[in-house]
Amino acid sequence: MNWSEPDTLREPQEPAFAIVRRIVLYVAGAIMLGIASGLWLLPGAGTAPAILTMKLGLTAFLLPAGLCCLALAHKSGVGVFIPQQPL
Repeated sequence: MNWSEPDTLREPQEPAFAIVRRIVLYVAGAIMLGIASGLWLLPGAGTAPAILTMKLGLTAFLLPAGLCCLALAHKSGVGVFIPQQPL
């Protein structure tokens, strides 16, 4: 291997901001999913129609938002590495 040629066999390093973004998205997604499920698991929570409507609305918002955060965190990593091939 010649030192003047770029090393195409190494995967590119993930930038620091991408790592922080992934951690924040994982944590936010996990918290949202925990809250969405915790609303229904709380003992002694009110069963009044207004409370149930509020819990249903929060769950309908937090569940997809949490899943989207987890999907973005999982997808925002380093992409598929394709080494350069001569033509």
